[in-house]
Amino acid sequence: MSFLQTVAASAKGMFPGIVYWLVLPLAPFIIAEQMWPVDKAPRLRDYWMNILISLSTPYLSLPLGIAAGLWSSRLRHLLPWNPWSFSFRNIAAVPFIGSGLEVLAMICIPLLFTTAGSTGRTESSTRYQCYGNFTESITVTN
Repeated sequence: MSFLQTVAASAKGMFPGIVYWLVLPLAPFIIAEQMWPVDKAPRLRDYWMNILISLSTPYLSLPLGIAAGLWSSRLRHLLPWNPWSFSFRNIAAVPFIGSGLEVLAMICIPLLFTTAGSTGRTESSTRYQCYGNFTESITVTN
């Protein structure tokens, strides 16, 4: 499948879900702003820019994501290690509690990965490196 065919198929596959997740969630805010405006109530056509931004962002980022995926698949054989793949469906296969664990993993795993590198505080650690008969102490501050 060529790049353009992949982009076209992915764009068609995104359509119903993109309306559900990006356009419909704006409706309560539009209704609330029309009922209780802060200053002057915006006209309905003033919301088109927000809806256009919500719809255009995934469609503009889609080709770049597909290009990065195709490029990485060409470079994968050059890596000195085997790629590790993980699927949340593996967790869902656990009897009785699999679907709950799957949702919990989808929430917690990205949260752990994003906060692991940025704890918000400064930590220092001491590492020792040996050079023959000489030992050097290095203090690393994150």
